[in-house]
Amino acid sequence: MRLNEHRSARGAAVTAVFCGLALLAACSKSVSVGGAKSAGSEPDRPLRVEPPACNVAKASSTEDGNGDGRPDVFNVSSGSCKAVDLNFDGKIDRYVYLDGGGVVRRIENDFDRDGRLDEVQHFRGGELFRKDREMNLDGKFDTWDYYEGGKVVRRERDTDADGKVDQWWTFPDAGNQACPVVASDRDGDGLADVGSEVDICKPQGDEPANILATSSAFGQKPPAPGASSSVAPPPASSSSAAPAASGGSK
Repeated sequence: MRLNEHRSARGAAVTAVFCGLALLAACSKSVSVGGAKSAGSEPDRPLRVEPPACNVAKASSTEDGNGDGRPDVFNVSSGSCKAVDLNFDGKIDRYVYLDGGGVVRRIENDFDRDGRLDEVQHFRGGELFRKDREMNLDGKFDTWDYYEGGKVVRRERDTDADGKVDQWWTFPDAGNQACPVVASDRDGDGLADVGSEVDICKPQGDEPANILATSSAFGQKPPAPGASSSVAPPPASSSSAAPAASGGSK
């Protein structure tokens, strides 16, 4: 069998194994086949964290949510956006962008107040469909959550900061977001490895049932085949709802 045929066959086999776990339709969007992304992959998934596009200096109006005489909400009509100081410390924590109908289309968050974005939420028709997250402070997104009906249905992660997804998370029980099934790419070929799947809420040999809670730091490289499994913990959850204008909600 020629090399390309071998890789295509291997990719198809991996996809079948991985997708058989849960969420077949969602899985087909995130697993590589034959070394190339499938037709349902996310071409707009960003890597670089861009600075906020909402120009506070051009605010058309401001609001003082806590009455301390200092503005906490900056409304920028020219950009259909607003910037909010959620904790009244004089630093902007959140940027909200509206579409032509005044519905939220994007929210940007700076959770650690360092002046750089940590998370971007994307909305369609006012409904959250994706979050891009920057978890290791290197200026690049490394975790992407995909939502349906307000719940995470799949997650893609780059755990070694090389710009390539190497973990695929699915959630067999939509009502229990704490119990994902995680598949990993340990050999760097862009495919989820056969046998790499870990069900977080099932015992793995001698390991505790919830290995998620006992795993090590976020950026840990998945273990080599044969070694005990360990899955890096997920990003901290954050509100997906659009906040109100004053006091930090949009």
